[in-house]
Amino acid sequence: MAGTGGARPGSGRKVKAEKYSGPIAAAEDRIAVRLPDLIDNLFVLADGVTVREPMPNGGERTYTKPPDYKANEYLLNRIMGKIPEVASGPNGIQVEVTLMALQQSGGEVAAWRRLMTERLLELTANPPSNGGPSTT
Repeated sequence: MAGTGGARPGSGRKVKAEKYSGPIAAAEDRIAVRLPDLIDNLFVLADGVTVREPMPNGGERTYTKPPDYKANEYLLNRIMGKIPEVASGPNGIQVEVTLMALQQSGGEVAAWRRLMTERLLELTANPPSNGGPSTT
């Protein structure tokens, strides 16, 4: 029977963005309408706020919430970009982990894999005559 096996166009698991495109678009629309208010709320959190809550006995409780670190960080990252992460490298040296560094290291790993594959193919095609590893 020809044509019954193998991959078929449109088959398989749908990508989440495709599967939920309707609800995601609706949520984005709701956020977009409220965006100025949401940003104002972030500024309130970033600055800290004094809260007055009514008490069940008729009194009032007042307290101050300190500035919210995460709100400040988010607002700064929106304008200045995210600060690169730092990791410890060899001998405890601090290494900046940036997108460029990750891309470069990915390229280096790919080059190393190609080199190892070439050497393996060479050894398979021309095994050492003494049965030991090649010195080339």
